[in-house]
Amino acid sequence: MMTGANSRTDYLVAGTIDLRRVGETGLSSKHRKALDLVTGGSQIQIIDEDQFVCLLAGTITHDSPDPTPEDGNRRPTTTRDQAG
Repeated sequence: MMTGANSRTDYLVAGTIDLRRVGETGLSSKHRKALDLVTGGSQIQIIDEDQFVCLLAGTITHDSPDPTPEDGNRRPTTTRDQAG
């Protein structure tokens, strides 16, 4: 596990966020950094905790389609994102 998103990050696990800590965007600094990296062409997949459990269980693989919803609220070693 890493402390932040960077170009070597494969997945960002986005957990429940306390809006009092992250502001109106609802995105932590790690999540915003991951989105910036994705915009720049990185293959980071932003997944939720349930998808992470499936990944560990082998029901989602790195080659699976990007689990990021079309609305862009969640984007693509694992970084756990708990606000901050």
